[in-house]
Amino acid sequence: ARAPDGPDGFASRERLTDQDDGARLPSSAYWVGRPRGPGHVAPVARGPIAGHGVPVTYDVDHELGLIRTRCTGHVTLAEVAKHFRELESDASLPNRLDVLLDLTKVDSNPGADELRSAAREVEVLKQKITWGACAVVADRDILFGIGRMFHAFASAHFADANVFREPDEALRWLASRRSPRTASE
Repeated sequence: ARAPDGPDGFASRERLTDQDDGARLPSSAYWVGRPRGPGHVAPVARGPIAGHGVPVTYDVDHELGLIRTRCTGHVTLAEVAKHFRELESDASLPNRLDVLLDLTKVDSNPGADELRSAAREVEVLKQKITWGACAVVADRDILFGIGRMFHAFASAHFADANVFREPDEALRWLASRRSPRTASE
């Protein structure tokens, strides 16, 4: 049976527990649904779910080759670096990824040096991942400006990049830039 879809186009997310005693499993044990469409709920991602005390979370749609990264609350450069180390060690990631970077729930305002450092992290991962298009979503003026600064520092590492105020607009733009995937991706 398929779980009901959430507002972001993904099936609802459940924290996996041990069925015998209800004990919580390690933080990487999440079940994340596939985007709307035919099929069933399938594990398609690693990483804690946004809103559960972790400032940088992600999920991956392997069929689309899309990583959706969400930043929540006060995000530090150390937490961004930790996110990139998690991606570096995640053997399940496809070779090529488009990025939806959601900044709509961020409370902090990183400076130019921090954004340059985050862009360097993107560059380091180019050894493992071919970056496709990157869409940054920022609904407030200050975050939109921060998204534009990140775009300026990181756009050379992506096939294409842009900043948007609405997630639906960003997803449409990403879909328009998506290239056909090969079996090895």
